[in-house]
Amino acid sequence: MKTHLVASDIDRTLVFKERLTSEDGYQFAGKPRFITKRAVELIERIQEEALFGLFTGNREEKAKQRSIHIPHNYLVLEHGCVILQKIQQTSMEYQRDEEWDYKIKRFVQGQLMEYEEMLHRNGIQTAWEAREASFKVYITDRDNTTNGELTRIKELTEKHSLEITLTQNKGKLYALPTIGTKEKALQEIIDRENTLNKLELSMADTFGMGDDINDISMLLKVGFPMTLNSASQEIKDVVLSRRGYISPYISHEGASDMLNYILGKIIQV
Repeated sequence: MKTHLVASDIDRTLVFKERLTSEDGYQFAGKPRFITKRAVELIERIQEEALFGLFTGNREEKAKQRSIHIPHNYLVLEHGCVILQKIQQTSMEYQRDEEWDYKIKRFVQGQLMEYEEMLHRNGIQTAWEAREASFKVYITDRDNTTNGELTRIKELTEKHSLEITLTQNKGKLYALPTIGTKEKALQEIIDRENTLNKLELSMADTFGMGDDINDISMLLKVGFPMTLNSASQEIKDVVLSRRGYISPYISHEGASDMLNYILGKIIQV
């Protein structure tokens, strides 16, 4: 019986642009990104005792490209809006969480589209980019997102009292349903596993790995948060405040270190 659940971001947490040889790791399609064979082996060992979920802000096509070499039980897309369960570890076939899809779709067709229309009326551009339940909000000054433009968007969001979450990822801003965030998707997976597979998981039994601002809400909820030494101070402060683990390493070495730490914690239990 699985006793834990690991929720991990993909880019800059497990997968990095630092190159590896074919003897040391795997390369993903698209932009050159790599994961070490050591990290893959550690995830496979973790899966003997725990479920492993990949949580990303990417849309489905890109997320599947990024996850093809990573063992996992769940693939959570668009910051939590879409939940896919892997049918077999040896294939890339998935089963969708239809109940979750129904809840999110109702919200998208209502408040999220209403929110997008409001942004357009105020001269703010958006783009869905083949996403199902979230869209990009254009900020022209991505290198200075603390100025008046981002503040104005946040004030408009609060003023209209819609259940919308704004999340930043690699300098980009996305809008999504508040009911569809990473931590809400994690709780949905816990409830699903407990119901269908008679597990006894709780949020206290979860590990969370992330490096960017869009991971904060998840790192605040998981039982044990983790990050790398290369993460921003804001992320490190969250992990420290919850007595989690900050790897002293960066890049591939940091990923393997965090995974090895999780494995040690699970085996101790």
